[in-house]
Amino acid sequence: MDLDNMSQDDKLSLINTPNNSEEHLREFAYDGDHIIRYYVAHNLKTPEDLLRHLAQDKNIDVRRRVCRNPNTPENVLRELIKDEKWQVRLAVIYSSKVSSNLLVMLFEHEKRLQEPNSSVIWSLYRQKELPYIARVVIETLFGDMI
Repeated sequence: MDLDNMSQDDKLSLINTPNNSEEHLREFAYDGDHIIRYYVAHNLKTPEDLLRHLAQDKNIDVRRRVCRNPNTPENVLRELIKDEKWQVRLAVIYSSKVSSNLLVMLFEHEKRLQEPNSSVIWSLYRQKELPYIARVVIETLFGDMI
């Protein structure tokens, strides 16, 4: 099968097929089309090493989708906490693997920024996994954002 000459629709169908192969996911993870890489990041069969690779993708939507994949390792999420784009940091908050430790790390990163993002602060504050003391610090430093 010549994957390079497939249409976008055909590639997406193959990615979303229940019996897709890891070989196809591996090739599509390096596709020039960010929509194809997005769906590879979305796929529950995507191996951890490809999720690590896609976490460094130049496209923000691909990195956000990596955050939402339940198979993304915690250490990859830890790196995405430091992403320059607030939308990626926000996606980490809503990861199914987010822990109180990751939330605190994200808060520590956010408060060191010259301009902490209000959506990230607001979402952090509303996470039940965020320790109480971190909530108090948010109320003190960023009360106007919550």
